[in-house]
Amino acid sequence: MIRLLLMMALLPAVLASADSGYEVVRDWPALPEGKSLGLCAGVGIDSHDNVFVFHRNGRAWTNPFPEEPIKEPTISFIDGRTGKLLASWGAGEFIMPHGLTVDYEDNVWLTDVGRQQVFKYSHDGRLLLTLGERGKPGADKEHFNYPTDVAVLPDGSFYVSDGFAIHE
Repeated sequence: MIRLLLMMALLPAVLASADSGYEVVRDWPALPEGKSLGLCAGVGIDSHDNVFVFHRNGRAWTNPFPEEPIKEPTISFIDGRTGKLLASWGAGEFIMPHGLTVDYEDNVWLTDVGRQQVFKYSHDGRLLLTLGERGKPGADKEHFNYPTDVAVLPDGSFYVSDGFAIHE
């Protein structure tokens, strides 16, 4: 009886979401033959409605994390209107991709919990900034302990969520 009441209570929410105006687009993005996205860790949209996807490209979340970087590209840059893959990069760079933020200048901020680092890249994939010491967790101004994401303010200030192990 309780299950039936719960289902009845949730039914209006399910019906409302079906009429939300959102549409599922199957087979998006339109990737080249043999290419696929791995487990998606982060997604962001630039000022031109293009989509950046930070993915694990076949890497499973294991504990402990592997030490070697993912060999295939982990960042896919996709035309938001057509779904066409415009570029991909990040091969051999990341161990366990986690968060992606596109800032107000279209720079791409990435967090890698396996490397214990935060990265800022230009829109075209040039590394601009690295924070944290590779593979060295810590709780001071020079280290992270599983950085998960970045929030960037219009003035360029930013916040890093370091939420798996540090609780300050």
